[in-house]
Amino acid sequence: MKDQLKSILPLSVKRWLFNRAITKQQEEWKAFAALNPGDTYHCNFCGHTSGAFLTDGEKHEVLEKYQILSGGLRKNSRCPNCGSKDRDRLIRFFIERKTNLTTSSLSLLHFAPEPSLKSWFKTLPFKQYINVDLNPLAADEVMDITKITLPDDSQDVIICNHVLEHIPDDALAMRELHRVLKPNGWAILQVPISLTLKDTYENWDITSPSDKEIHFGQCDHVRIYGQDYISRLQKEGFQVEQIDPAAFLSQEEIEAYGLLPEEVIYYCKKLS
Repeated sequence: MKDQLKSILPLSVKRWLFNRAITKQQEEWKAFAALNPGDTYHCNFCGHTSGAFLTDGEKHEVLEKYQILSGGLRKNSRCPNCGSKDRDRLIRFFIERKTNLTTSSLSLLHFAPEPSLKSWFKTLPFKQYINVDLNPLAADEVMDITKITLPDDSQDVIICNHVLEHIPDDALAMRELHRVLKPNGWAILQVPISLTLKDTYENWDITSPSDKEIHFGQCDHVRIYGQDYISRLQKEGFQVEQIDPAAFLSQEEIEAYGLLPEEVIYYCKKLS
């Protein structure tokens, strides 16, 4: 009943409730930061240092069973000053150290924009920055990843972080991402992924949010990606390279910035 009532609220009211929740969350973060002074952990978005970062995610048996990387409960994950997550900080380091995105006039398409990355991207000299989501409260534009309303070969770069596990027809979404990417363009396509499953786990008989939480670790996930994630991307036309954090970060940096040393970057290119 509560969700049904929310669905009929005007957008202005939804936006007010959303902003109110964000403000309350930020107050909780500041209280946590005050209780955890120090310089053990660092944030490469806001420069904040802290004795501890906030725990992020939820604990679910299935996530532990299949060793889901970048999923489930993660200690020292979220910066208590700006709210950046471990995977946000990893992507920023990769972009700054391994790409020319910060120095070239490129077009960037950003799905389900993380607030920390979105704010940073808006300071960079892009030719065009488009951030989109199905939720009008979460991005500047509304767009469906399986029906991208952009021309073929129009985007230099795409960032799509923890989206595909929500999409029933992820192959169609991958094809759409490939379609709008320019020849020789590149994308970062991150997903929570099992370290133990060879094949991606899907079960289309599981439909209720509660059952999805039991089977996939989150009420709005529809699969757990296995080690075949790369071949699924390759099937839709991408050339995929896995880039280990150790290729652009020291062990000391990985620890200081609260990153997961096993979380590789899925760097995907569209060949000409």
